[in-house]
Amino acid sequence: MKTGRNIVDLAKELQRQVESKHDYLVPTEKVRMTDKATLASVNGDKFPEVALTPWAHQQMAQDLEIPKPYYDRMLEQRPTLLAENVNAWLHAEDRTRLLRTLDSGGRAWLSDRYRPLDNVDLAEAAFPVLRDLGTEIKSAELTDTRLYIKAVKPTMQADIVLRHAAAVRAAGGHEYDAGRGVRHAVAAGVSLRNSEVGHGAVALEFFLEILVCSNLAMMTKALRKYHIGRRAGELEGDGIEEFLSNETRRLDDRAFWSKFSDVLTGAFNQQTFDRLIAKAQDAADTPITATIPDIVEITARKFTLTETEKSSVLTHLSAGGDLSQWGLSNAITRASQDADQYERATELERIGGEIIELPKHEFAALQKAA
Repeated sequence: MKTGRNIVDLAKELQRQVESKHDYLVPTEKVRMTDKATLASVNGDKFPEVALTPWAHQQMAQDLEIPKPYYDRMLEQRPTLLAENVNAWLHAEDRTRLLRTLDSGGRAWLSDRYRPLDNVDLAEAAFPVLRDLGTEIKSAELTDTRLYIKAVKPTMQADIVLRHAAAVRAAGGHEYDAGRGVRHAVAAGVSLRNSEVGHGAVALEFFLEILVCSNLAMMTKALRKYHIGRRAGELEGDGIEEFLSNETRRLDDRAFWSKFSDVLTGAFNQQTFDRLIAKAQDAADTPITATIPDIVEITARKFTLTETEKSSVLTHLSAGGDLSQWGLSNAITRASQDADQYERATELERIGGEIIELPKHEFAALQKAA
């Protein structure tokens, strides 16, 4: 898995962002896009003019129902025309939106029903529990749109046994027993993620890490909470207001993060781990009957892999020698380590987990389609 930031650097950046971010409740008729494609208040005195991030531009296009390819073309070639389009639709009806800013950028354009659940609160809820559980935080990252924390409990381990001839022949550094085959030692882990900008829910997912190569397959979800709540409230007068946490929201948030801590505490449950191991072993016992190029091709189409990713999976599946459903998953999770972006690497880890969790009939259908 990609390692991302160390915990000290992550904590420092989370705290820096707490001090540098602001939220504004914005009546759409009181905000405008400039000829530079920045966002400003109509009177110019409610919040600093901000340049929108690519994600915020995407949200703006979706909110105003401007086709994204056309929006992007105007942004790149005719920002004045983009401003005319955006302002016409912003001012067509009186609505309220939540504008989230960080430093000098507008990072999100959201519904006024969006409930902020902040990254620093997740970290403060998670770190003590992860420490008390004896986990090791193996990877963490803060991207433009998400926070990720991935932790492994090294004392919770099991073996996945590979019995296919090709895998036994190419043990590849894993423990090999002539009577049992190749054994992949795996450990239990949890992945936590959140988005402050509307790019998905707060989530806790289980994963298995293959210890010798640090491949990570994301599997069952244990918790998922979307950022939807009550409307942010009526604006006083008709101006823009900075959106600050009130006591009701703080109490609601406290209750949610308490539940989150409880779920995380119970995440490293032996029964849950045993179920994941059983799924993984079943995948290891399910052979690939299609040719390697064919199974990689149909998998790439089903899960929308790029040509580069497809080539990487083909290379790792061929080199690994494990021609099973588990082996295909490992080839994808190994390819995740070649991804340039942390977000995409995590998506590939999740696809690897989806491969493991495919029921036998679906994996058989996948192979027939090849």
